[in-house]
Amino acid sequence: MNNEVPEDDVIITDPRILTIILHNLISNAIKYTQKGSITVRSRVEHKWYILEVIDNGRGMTPIQLEAVHQGNTKHGEISVEDLTAGNGIGLSLVADLVQALDGRWEIDSHEGSGVRVRIFISLDTPSEV
Repeated sequence: MNNEVPEDDVIITDPRILTIILHNLISNAIKYTQKGSITVRSRVEHKWYILEVIDNGRGMTPIQLEAVHQGNTKHGEISVEDLTAGNGIGLSLVADLVQALDGRWEIDSHEGSGVRVRIFISLDTPSEV
């Protein structure tokens, strides 16, 4: 795993929520990248602090990606099958948590070539969480 986040990066946000978001994204990347690499990086662009988790694992099918974009995954009732089948529960949780930080997120993927998730956290005003 490549960590390209500078040690001196500082943002004002809820550290518990940010930790859960990163844990979910990195866990997914590890789970679905049998061979290859995982990279975590950050940058500031305009008024956003952007965190990226990129892997070159198996990626997502167009149907899976559309379900994530449409918010058709749920994490209210979780079965053992859901946890092992890759039903997007972690990504649904990530979406809710990013929203709690008044942020936004993007996910891009192509089956067989990995996933890139970008989390955008505003640098204008800190979240009231």
